[in-house]
Amino acid sequence: MGMMTKIIAVVALGAAGGGGMDKIKGAVAKASSIFAAETTKIELNEQLHQVRSYLADNNMQYPYNYADFLRKNFDAKGGRDPAVDQWGSPYQLEPNDEGFKVRSCGPDKQCNTDDDIMVANSSLARMRRQVINTN
Repeated sequence: MGMMTKIIAVVALGAAGGGGMDKIKGAVAKASSIFAAETTKIELNEQLHQVRSYLADNNMQYPYNYADFLRKNFDAKGGRDPAVDQWGSPYQLEPNDEGFKVRSCGPDKQCNTDDDIMVANSSLARMRRQVINTN
């Protein structure tokens, strides 16, 4: 049994307090959901740093294909495709005027809803100046 499986089992049993199988199943589902969201946040933050490095090394040009970029530069835990989130949806890279966001569409698998998980980089103007000054 993996470490995370053990943790989820302990959390579930503690939360259920001996209240029957349905309560245990509910607690396991809740613990699994929390684990998926926290793992996604960690992966998004790692992606944010990798995209920043890529931009700095490639004259502020974004990767052409984000899924290919992730598969080449990122290792997901448990042999999962690094281009998809914990719920099987592709991670999104969203450039904007202030910088960029990396996004997971979350458990509902629909982007731009309340359960999306994202991190943003808003220091792109500073990064552009640094790249220009080093070239």
